[in-house]
Amino acid sequence: MKVQAKTKIPTPKAGRVRQKGSSLVGRLGVLIAIFVAVPLILYTQFLTADRDQQTLLLTSVHEQGRLIAEALRPTLIQAGIAKPPALGDAVERLAGEETAVKLLFRPAAGADSAGFFFVASAPPVAIDFLDAERDRLVELGVLEKLTKSCEFTQPPEGVTQPSALRYTTPAGH
Repeated sequence: MKVQAKTKIPTPKAGRVRQKGSSLVGRLGVLIAIFVAVPLILYTQFLTADRDQQTLLLTSVHEQGRLIAEALRPTLIQAGIAKPPALGDAVERLAGEETAVKLLFRPAAGADSAGFFFVASAPPVAIDFLDAERDRLVELGVLEKLTKSCEFTQPPEGVTQPSALRYTTPAGH
């Protein structure tokens, strides 16, 4: 007698379905990884570029302010604080279209942010707006920072970057 053993031989069709299924899952996983990784990489690159641009802008603003201060030094020495029209003309000459310059004076006896006097500005500030302008400078902490900067000739240890504030005048400029 012959005994035949029934063995199941896998058909090529069943193996292909399994391979296609696992291949599809693998491809989907790679696609998801790409869709997650690319935005993260782009975000970090844009964030780095934005920080670099802000550092460059702050450095440029700081340097421009230093140059304006150095250019005003001879006029301040020559005209003194007693001749505001000469100082107003000098400030007007140094300010550009997009640059607002405010010349403030603090007598040696003035120890706090209330001790500053508004001397000149470009663009000019109307007399009606002087109190509002001063209040805005106090609110932003500008006068407090100026008070501290008047107390030293070199930046304090650890200060490597100038501070910058977005400023809108009471007239809306």
